[in-house]
Amino acid sequence: MTATDRIKEYLDYKGIPVYQAEKACGVSNSSIGKALKPGATTMKSDTLEKFLYTYTDLSAEWVLRGTGKMLISDSIDPAQVFRALNMPPNSQKIIDVWLKFMEVTEGMQEIYKQSM
Repeated sequence: MTATDRIKEYLDYKGIPVYQAEKACGVSNSSIGKALKPGATTMKSDTLEKFLYTYTDLSAEWVLRGTGKMLISDSIDPAQVFRALNMPPNSQKIIDVWLKFMEVTEGMQEIYKQSM
């Protein structure tokens, strides 16, 4: 399976039409579509880069090497962040702020998706 095969698998999994992905990535019409046609084997590196920056839940490792999982986990463990920042992991105030941040972020993602 090639990287373009995996891009197609991702789009199919998410139900994203190719034209919508091209628009979201800011690339020219058919720049992704041509790469996904049967017999095509490559995608321009700048197009692939824009795709990966646009669809941040897609694992670049999976696309490029075919290893790991297709999707990057949407959930981040606050305890890991607290340890990285040398913050007390049991601070309820910090946890409450973190959870509010995650809630707002999810709301912003939904608004963005609906505007597409």
